[in-house]
Amino acid sequence: MIYFQEKNTDEMKKQKAQTEAARKLLLLALAEQYGIRTLPAIAKDDQGKPYFPEYQEICFNYSHCRKGILCGIGRSGIGVDIETVREWKEPLIRRVCHAKEQEALAGQRERNLFLTDLWSAKEAYLKYLGAGLRCDLRLLDLSGLGKQKRQGPDRCGFYFRDLQTEDGCTLRLWNREGLSLCACSREKEALELKHIFVA
Repeated sequence: MIYFQEKNTDEMKKQKAQTEAARKLLLLALAEQYGIRTLPAIAKDDQGKPYFPEYQEICFNYSHCRKGILCGIGRSGIGVDIETVREWKEPLIRRVCHAKEQEALAGQRERNLFLTDLWSAKEAYLKYLGAGLRCDLRLLDLSGLGKQKRQGPDRCGFYFRDLQTEDGCTLRLWNREGLSLCACSREKEALELKHIFVA
């Protein structure tokens, strides 16, 4: 299950506030999915991927930005990312995009959204693998994203699309109001988005 919570930009300016909010959402997900009411200790493996030493059968990942939090939780590996759509400069495009992605960019009407989606998809996929952003992003080709039609809106008001990776994972991307969300898992049914509203 993928949990999304919008946050006020003013209260999310600092990294510490974002991380604290992400851990609160993770705890809410743990309580809902597994009845766990106290956040377990979090450790990191050799690649930096977080896990619960006490509950190694539960996989999780979270991401945050100034506009919200995304948290994925389940029994199989998962990676997530949330980004604010932003303007992309040519030097960055050449540094992170595969040659085929740069070709696909030429046909995109919403260039910044497409590039932010690519970034979010790459980050979610690499987090799923446990590799993080330590590899050359130009070697990962997700140009097929440009051929996928958006569906929706879903019950949360997001437009979404799926992309299958060569190794059998599903990348699901959601877009709404300047946000790009992505989750990656082998379990397609784990990619259901739940919008959390907190008063």
